[in-house]
Amino acid sequence: MAHHSSRSAGLGKVHGSIINVMIVDDSVVARRVLTRILEADERFSVIGNFSDADQAVAALADQRTDMILLDIEMPGRTGPDSIPDLLRVSDNAMIVMLSGHHAENGTVAIEAIGRGARDIITKPVAGHFSDAFACALTERLLTIYTGQDKSTWTGEDGRRAAQAQGLTCPPRALGIGASTGGIHALTTFLGALGPTPRVPIFVTQHLPADFLPFFADQLARETAFSVLLAEDGMTVVGGNIYVASGQAHLTVTRTRHRHIQIRHSFAKCRHGAFPAVDPMFMSLAEVYGAGACAIVLSGMGRDGMAGAEAIVRAGGSVIAQDSASSVVWGMPGVVVQAGLACLTLPPEEAARALADSWKIAA
Repeated sequence: MAHHSSRSAGLGKVHGSIINVMIVDDSVVARRVLTRILEADERFSVIGNFSDADQAVAALADQRTDMILLDIEMPGRTGPDSIPDLLRVSDNAMIVMLSGHHAENGTVAIEAIGRGARDIITKPVAGHFSDAFACALTERLLTIYTGQDKSTWTGEDGRRAAQAQGLTCPPRALGIGASTGGIHALTTFLGALGPTPRVPIFVTQHLPADFLPFFADQLARETAFSVLLAEDGMTVVGGNIYVASGQAHLTVTRTRHRHIQIRHSFAKCRHGAFPAVDPMFMSLAEVYGAGACAIVLSGMGRDGMAGAEAIVRAGGSVIAQDSASSVVWGMPGVVVQAGLACLTLPPEEAARALADSWKIAA
């Protein structure tokens, strides 16, 4: 499960309370710019900035912080290596990793999520810290900290399909969509799932494209599944996990010979995510019908909601992660609020519900 501190359920969740932030980055310019951005927003207070993790650990012994912005590559201990000590001394402050655009940071960035970091934020190159970046940064940090997303369903579509409670049938394919907080939820889910009856699993995780190959590698190391980065034209084999590559949306199609293949899609999605969950879910509804099952894990925004409705209309099932176990209850929250989820559970319980459905069918 995600790391939840005592403040996560208390004062820190209250709108209007100031979020105390510590910045740990060996770049003087980055520390100065990030401090200026956060201090310009009355919702944040920068209580310290340090050039290495050891200084931060020492400072945390004497002061309380809610969130730590932690650079990946620093002199001495790397950011990921310092996470256990930072969590311990800070009483589980929320840690957000800061990464450059370099792909070589991908492995350690994904490992950092596994060690307890909440999210990865890609820093602009020096000299390109724009107003748009400042706005996006503060809103993203606020969403991560509160666990709440401004994007909620307003009931604008009266024709929305309602999902029955419980799985409609044992799934023949799983589609998993996730964003902020989703990596840990996904590995927890897969770890509890156990062997599937030759059911293919399709995964779209919102991450910078450079990181997705490393994410697929981490899944392969941490699960018993064969994990493949989805390539256009790849034949789908039951029991494998196919991860959206970041170069295109992952979709599936049925060929004239009844084989199921991966198809890359470049369709524009209204929520702006790339790769996006909606095209994947919609194609699963079309190909697998009532045998399709969508799993919507922690993440901000509404990506996955339209696709979840398509799966429900096709007779399939939608499972949403519950609020308590989600870092951000945005993507799963809108699915639940729209009445599309047949089950709302923590990741490990969702995995057990699926495993039980396959056992009963067998």
